Amino acid sequence: MSSAALCGRLADDPVTVTDQHGATSVRFTLVHVPRIYSRSEDRWINGETITMPVLTHGLLAEQAARTLHAASQVMVIGELRSYDGTTAILASDLGMPLSAVPSPR
Repeated sequence: MSSAALCGRLADDPVTVTDQHGATSVRFTLVHVPRIYSRSEDRWINGETITMPVLTHGLLAEQAARTLHAASQVMVIGELRSYDGTTAILASDLGMPLSAVPSPR
């Protein structure tokens, strides 16, 4: 297993699944567009778009389901896993920019 940390935005609203035992799982697709400096153009340009499936379980999944929505900016930390030939991140933690959270008054 390899550790991964990736920042991006959700492509769609998260999908929540609750199994017969009441355990919650959430999955979503993270979209990351790296910025690359082009020496030939002497400016920053968009790199190749990366899409990565993300899976969460338990309390983290419940909180993600309540907090995240399409286009939410998020940082995902977890392990790279292979599921049916597809690579995904099994998230151990999620972070949102503090500028996106309203401050109490």
